[in-house]
Amino acid sequence: MRCPRLWKKENAEATMRYNARKARKMMLWVAQRLALPEMPYVWAVMYLAERQHLAKTGRWILWDSFVAMRQGPAPLRTLAELHQGVSQWPRLEGRSNMAGWLQQLAIRFATRELEDVFTKLEVDCMEHAYWDANRLGFAGIERLVKGEAWRLADLDGLLDPLEVAKEGGAGVAELQHILRWREPPPLVEVMHLCATVRR
Repeated sequence: MRCPRLWKKENAEATMRYNARKARKMMLWVAQRLALPEMPYVWAVMYLAERQHLAKTGRWILWDSFVAMRQGPAPLRTLAELHQGVSQWPRLEGRSNMAGWLQQLAIRFATRELEDVFTKLEVDCMEHAYWDANRLGFAGIERLVKGEAWRLADLDGLLDPLEVAKEGGAGVAELQHILRWREPPPLVEVMHLCATVRR
């Protein structure tokens, strides 16, 4: 029989892995709501939802790493997966193949289908992020996501979850929780993912 403490640790580690299914559903959920689901705008809404959830719970929704790109933070594994999956799609009316893919795919799903993998708090954070984006417009939201965490990461660097949580107004308990699990991903993995994104 396994030690309960070991079982708890194994389960905690399992929930802290990148969740590709959730990432796809969050992208589509955001794209459904945006009139023009251009990728920098989608990434910005996802980042704001993640930042709010991280500040409230000390945990990511998707367990992805955010990379500091020129237009703001972008979820690294989600972006790499998207590049690999839709690179063969044709451009639609001069728009990027990714934006065209999202626009066509998002309308095929009911909102309930996209929300079924998220907790109520996660959906609340996503809703709040969307309304912020809607209210501020892209110029306003770009300023909002390019905060201290983005600046400290440098271009193409990973954002520190501790800095992201501080920026979102996290309390002491949440920051302490982040310090317990925070560790940088292996350099080899980061280099591979960045190379995939740049292709």
